[in-house]
Amino acid sequence: MKGKLQFVLLVLLASLLLTACGGAAKPVSGSFVGKVDGSDAFISVVLHTDGSVTAYVCDSVAISEWFKGNADDSSLDLTNASGARLTADLAAGSFNGTFTPSGANGSSPLTFSVNAADQPAGLYRGEDTVDGVDLVAGWIVLPDGDQRGAVSGGGKTVSAPAFNTSTRTGKGTTWIDPDPLPWIDPDIQP
Repeated sequence: MKGKLQFVLLVLLASLLLTACGGAAKPVSGSFVGKVDGSDAFISVVLHTDGSVTAYVCDSVAISEWFKGNADDSSLDLTNASGARLTADLAAGSFNGTFTPSGANGSSPLTFSVNAADQPAGLYRGEDTVDGVDLVAGWIVLPDGDQRGAVSGGGKTVSAPAFNTSTRTGKGTTWIDPDPLPWIDPDIQP
């Protein structure tokens, strides 16, 4: 009887250990898009499989904020060079968070909700140098095709021309090579 009890206890202990070791939550990854409440801005958050994050908040006029960093399994808290901040509690499929604009755009946190996005919805980015000025263009495309985009460089930010997701080129733009404008795939690009 004592041997059977020891065996049962050993099996229970082993199953508890296996559950504890194998029960760790898989980090959330994927491309997410949505709207920032109280503004005209859209947001895209790309959670890469290695835990890194690329995010962009843009209203095509005054807000054009890029974020890069890392997330843990359940949250992100990023601050960019201009002082804008992005926080969220992560979940698969959709999640909510706050975006705090920098400088002249105000400092009151704005809430946002994002949902998982499949291409062509998502985040697009292009970089080029024109006449010695480094330019960065970004677009956020929602599932319904609505988009926000801006081009920054030389201390200025302007609205970007419409982005054609079917050809991956900006309409009317000649300075952006389509090759560096991929949809940011969370499984491929860190």
